[in-house]
Amino acid sequence: MARPRRPRITTSSQKIKTEAKSKSGLRPADALASSQQSLQVQAIKDRSKVEPRTTYASKTSSQTAPSTTVTYSFKERLEQRKRSVRRRRLIWLGSFLGIGVALGGVIWALLFSPLCELDKDQIRLKGEFNRVSEKDVRERLHDLQGRSLFLLTNSAVEQQLMDIAWIKHSEVEWNFPHGMTVTLSEKKPVAVVRVKQQLYLTDTHATLLPIVKEDDKQFPLIIIKGTHNSHADLDSGLHILKILKDPVLSRLEDITVQKTQLVTLHLSGGVVIEWGDDDDNDMKMKVLHTLLQRSASVYDVSDPIHPVTS
Repeated sequence: MARPRRPRITTSSQKIKTEAKSKSGLRPADALASSQQSLQVQAIKDRSKVEPRTTYASKTSSQTAPSTTVTYSFKERLEQRKRSVRRRRLIWLGSFLGIGVALGGVIWALLFSPLCELDKDQIRLKGEFNRVSEKDVRERLHDLQGRSLFLLTNSAVEQQLMDIAWIKHSEVEWNFPHGMTVTLSEKKPVAVVRVKQQLYLTDTHATLLPIVKEDDKQFPLIIIKGTHNSHADLDSGLHILKILKDPVLSRLEDITVQKTQLVTLHLSGGVVIEWGDDDDNDMKMKVLHTLLQRSASVYDVSDPIHPVTS
C-alpha cells in the first residue's frame, strides 16, 4: 500500500525567496530591500494573529475598581472639628496636670519630707573657739533640727547665734542631704573697759564683751566715768589707744574718759597726760614725744600748739 504524500508547507521566507526569484528583472540591491520590507510586514501580521493588541484605555479600565464617593454635610464637618478640638484640649489639660503633680511631688520631697532635713549630729563646726564655747553653739543650732536644708539660709543660722557676743561672723556650707558646716570667726579684744565698776572687754567697734579668761585683764584699761553717752566716750578712748606708741603705750596704766569726752592718760610712775578731746590726735602724739624728753609729772597736750608741762 502506497504511503500518502505529506503536503508541502511553504514558509513566508521561502515565499519571499520565490518572489525574489520571480523578480529577477530587479537589481540585486532593490530586490534585497524589497525582501526585507516584505519580511517586516509579514512579522507584524504574524504577531497580530498570536497576541491581540490591547489599548491603554482597556487596561486601565479593567484594572481600576469602581470608586464610592462619600460626602459630608457642613454640620457633620463642624461636629467633627469640635470633637478634635475637645480631644486636643483634654490632652493638653492632662499633660499640664501631670507636670503639676510631678513638680508638686518634687517640691514636697525637697522642702517638707525627711529627704533633706537637717540632722544635728551632722553639723560640723570650724574656726576660732578661743572665747566661743562649741557647746553653746551646738545648743543654739539644735533648734534647726529637722528643717529642710533648702529652707535654711545663712541669715537663719546667724540669727540663732546672734546672742553669742563673741561671734563676729559665720559662714555656712550645706552638706546635702542632712548636714552643714559652720565656720566661725571671733571678735578680737583690744582693751578692758570699766563701766560703773564692771569690767568688760571691747573690740575696735566699741562693743562690750564679757570677760572669759583670767588673762583677758592684761589688755590696756579704759575707764569710763561719764554716764551720759558711754559708747561715745569708749569710742574716743579707743581712737586714742589706737595711735599710742612706745614709750607711752608700754607705760600706760589706764585711759580715763570724763563725761565731756575729755581724756586723761595715766602712766607708770604717777605721770599724768592731759590729752583733752578726741581731735588732732596725730599732732598731740608728736608733741607728746617731744615733751617726754623733759622730766615732768604732768604733760598737757590738750592744746597741741601751746603744750604745758609741770
